[in-house]
Amino acid sequence: MKFRRGREDKEEVEINISSLIDLVFILLIFFLVSTAFVSESGFEASPSSGLSNREIHLDDGPIRFKLTSGEEIFYENQLISIAGVQDIVRPRCLKKEQPVFFQVYKGVRSGLLVSAMDEAILAGASSVKIESLN
Repeated sequence: MKFRRGREDKEEVEINISSLIDLVFILLIFFLVSTAFVSESGFEASPSSGLSNREIHLDDGPIRFKLTSGEEIFYENQLISIAGVQDIVRPRCLKKEQPVFFQVYKGVRSGLLVSAMDEAILAGASSVKIESLN
């Protein structure tokens, strides 16, 4: 049995995409109208202006911590743990509302900074600020 390829009258199939284009434009308009544009504000780390690399500690001045790229937190040149941030901030903030400054060296993990900031806020810090050190 031999099969031949014969020429048969084949109908051309045409796809009408005009309704598909209309649907795409309707969906585009729907998503543009229903989208909420939110501008979220973050925090900015500005370089310290004229501050030396040593910390200045005054009882009624701001509380300053240094965070190094080696996952270390220093307060008055003494190494402390994350839990130590609350132990230092709480008694000083009970006397008077004081801001807490985190002096951050280049290469510090953001998780360490956020954890330290959370500890300061939980201890009652009135404001938490970040200073960038090189």
